[in-house]
Amino acid sequence: MIPFRTDLAPITEGGYSQAVEAGGMIFISGQMGRRDATDKPESGFVPWSAPDQAEQALKNIANILTEMGSSLSEIVKLTIYFTDMQYLKEIHLRITEQLGEHRPAMSCAEIKALPRGCKVMIDAICVREKD
Repeated sequence: MIPFRTDLAPITEGGYSQAVEAGGMIFISGQMGRRDATDKPESGFVPWSAPDQAEQALKNIANILTEMGSSLSEIVKLTIYFTDMQYLKEIHLRITEQLGEHRPAMSCAEIKALPRGCKVMIDAICVREKD
């Protein structure tokens, strides 16, 4: 297991890895609508709509994958957590815009709350394509 960290995505609040590579797979910890590593936990989350936060969370995932020599096209599973079901359609549209033609398996769940008032969290599982 190889833990990974980059300054191109927000630092984790719990001291866990942004991502871990194991057995040819990449597991990305839940990403929220914060811009980068300088967007410290104590500053809170971007005061954007849930769809805006979802878009930023997937950008954070893309940044982590790029730094690991991977890309969004290697995602096999996304899990999206959000605090209000009314956002589902627009969140889905924002995510599919970023993914282009790539369609990984996806789960969505409405949950009661996320840290610091955040509205969306996304985690991902990727499989490295072998040449």
